[in-house]
Amino acid sequence: MTRFTRALAVFIGSAAVATASFAQKTELLVYTALETDQLKAYTESFQKTNPNIDLKFVRDSTGVITAKLLAEKANSQADVILGVSASSIEIFEAEGMLAPYSPVGFAALKPAYSDTSRPPHWVGQDVYAAVVCYNTVEGQKKGIPKPETWADLIKPVYKGQITMPNPASSGTGYFDVTAWLQTMGEAAG
Repeated sequence: MTRFTRALAVFIGSAAVATASFAQKTELLVYTALETDQLKAYTESFQKTNPNIDLKFVRDSTGVITAKLLAEKANSQADVILGVSASSIEIFEAEGMLAPYSPVGFAALKPAYSDTSRPPHWVGQDVYAAVVCYNTVEGQKKGIPKPETWADLIKPVYKGQITMPNPASSGTGYFDVTAWLQTMGEAAG
């Protein structure tokens, strides 16, 4: 082989290896309870600083994601958990399922919204409140008054008129029920 031919073969081989390594992106499997429309903004932001990483989402309600993660405890499939309620995160922490990680900018966050360990095992992303939503059009049609408190919802006028997420599978539903029990007591809640 001539020097030129050898050099060309090395160049082509190197180019093939380089092309293959650039073409292969790392994929992270993310289990999330966030809504699909929220995931677009997270993905776009993440990929600006991590262009060689693709995110693959498994999206479901908190209860389903929690059950899935607990079932997979011995052979975890997820690389990341995003947007799952704190009640589930506490279960994962008690089960030893969370790895410590301190994200960039962590020191600037309010410590009340993360694990007290340093580095933390989890970091909160948002805080939310539960509210009663009242459909004024349907309420007026049916002669149903606007409820003023959670306790109003047990009045007979609201029977069969209330919908909410299932607390057995939804973090939001679970959040509501536990809040009622904590604020009103077990009997009234």
